Parts: sequence; structure tokens; C-alpha cells
Amino acid sequence: MKKIVLFLGMLVFSKSAIAISNQELATNCFEVGKAKINTQAQVLGCDANLEQIEVQGIDNRFFNPSKYVWYQVVAQCNGYDHVIVAMVQYHREQCF
Repeated sequence: MKKIVLFLGMLVFSKSAIAISNQELATNCFEVGKAKINTQAQVLGCDANLEQIEVQGIDNRFFNPSKYVWYQVVAQCNGYDHVIVAMVQYHREQCF
């Protein structure tokens, strides 16, 4: 009986953890990641080419209700290369 209750509990909690592909996740959250990187670049006084943003990492574990995508870009800060990284959380079909 305990196993059935545990199994049903996991199903209920995993409702928001419906599978989404890595590509879909990265595409859906790209604009939010781009905005976060742009904000960081402005605060740091860096020149970031937002056309060169790439995905640095994805945490897309099935039973985790929140998914995470890290975007990065190499920016120019006072004549030096500086990597700017922004994390975007995906939860309940929203990126923030």
C-alpha cells in the first residue's frame, strides 16, 4: 500500500515536470536569457554581441519541476574578454 501511495504522490508532483526537449527548452527561454545577458553587460559596462549568445548548459531532469538553461556570451570589457553567463529557470511553462 505504501508503494502505491508513493507512486501516486510522485505522479502528482511530476505533473509540472512533463518532458520537454533540450532544444525546445533552450529555444523557449532564449529571449529571457538574452535580456538577462544584455542587462548584465550594461551594468558591467561591457560590449556584448547578443547575436553570439550560446547555450552553456541545461539541467533538464525529468522529475525536477523546474528546468534550467545557462546562456553565455564573450563580451568586451575595457579591452578584455569577459564571459557573461545568465541562468534562466523554466517552471510551469514560463521562463524567468
